[in-house]
Amino acid sequence: EDGSGDAAPEIFIGRIDASQVPGDEVMILEKYFQKIHNYWVGITVGNNYGLAYIDNDWSKSLKHRTDIHYAYPSYEWMNITTGVTGTDYVANRLTGPYEFIHLSCHSGPTKHYFHTGGQVTNALVRGTHPVALFYNLFCCSSLRFTSDNCLGNAYILDTDSPSLTVVGSAKSGSMTEFAGFYTPFGAGQSFGGSFQQWFAGQYPYSGEMGCQTCGPCTTDGGGEISWYYGMTILGDPTLYKDPLTIDATPPTTSISIDNPFYTDGLDEWITSNTEITLTAVDNAGGIGVKEIHYRYNSGADWTISQGDSVIFTIPDECTHQIQYFAKDDLGNTETTNSYIIKVDNTPPTTTPVFGTPYFNDGTNHYITPWTPFTL
Repeated sequence: EDGSGDAAPEIFIGRIDASQVPGDEVMILEKYFQKIHNYWVGITVGNNYGLAYIDNDWSKSLKHRTDIHYAYPSYEWMNITTGVTGTDYVANRLTGPYEFIHLSCHSGPTKHYFHTGGQVTNALVRGTHPVALFYNLFCCSSLRFTSDNCLGNAYILDTDSPSLTVVGSAKSGSMTEFAGFYTPFGAGQSFGGSFQQWFAGQYPYSGEMGCQTCGPCTTDGGGEISWYYGMTILGDPTLYKDPLTIDATPPTTSISIDNPFYTDGLDEWITSNTEITLTAVDNAGGIGVKEIHYRYNSGADWTISQGDSVIFTIPDECTHQIQYFAKDDLGNTETTNSYIIKVDNTPPTTTPVFGTPYFNDGTNHYITPWTPFTL
């Protein structure tokens, strides 16, 4: 029935739109997609360090100062008591050692208005080349993507900085109740998935803001419609705080031969008591070795050993071709290796050859002390 449906968001959307950004739209998008690629393949990496930068009007709010810790236990916070200014923000924070910046500041579509330190324009943001990867702008209208060169796009588009994704409002309003966003983001949800969970947590999305600016709420539990409905994401919303590792490299396996062992420099011999060890190692940063496959008779079935090492012996006397390879947990498979070994379990036999003088009566051998003989 009308009005009884679930108004919670079922999808999330990120806008990657350079149509309102000065410059060549195609080149701007190509540059942005290259930054996304660099993040996924590990060329660009974060440092798990956050910043909560809180201007005067919210300086006493614990949520503004501390909720970022749900995603970034290692973080720095600054408010008016520690010197929050527009000048400091540009000179020291946009280029500072942060992966995520949470900024609480009065703003319009193209300017941040700091209580101290004046205005920070979209051009100044872009020209500073901000180095944080992610942003939560508690800054009214800063993500108004229909405006020319809005602040949200200034952080991520047409800049040589690694900045990737921004969440904020396209109108008056901002996120608030930040824990609903930072908690899933810190637990491995994507940026957009975390935003969706946050938005779902604001149900029932009704009423007007009950604050000094707008007056009493007109609906119980209200505020959501007027305050939250401008919330949006600019940039790729599928990114994670810790990106998934792309591992396309198979493990490598080495072979070692224990004693008894002999080689003449060309061929190698062992016995059936000689232990042969195969050890597989995955690439640095790889997912890990799953199993080793081996056989020592061509055409025979493969033996599969779980884990990164296996020890075996070969019972049959003859020349064997040991074949072996490893797989990791993603199925990346090593090229088959081969090793030739000869198994010899039979001891030598020795026969005497007698010179003269020598006599044999059919049972015993008779020689003199000077009779030569050869074994």
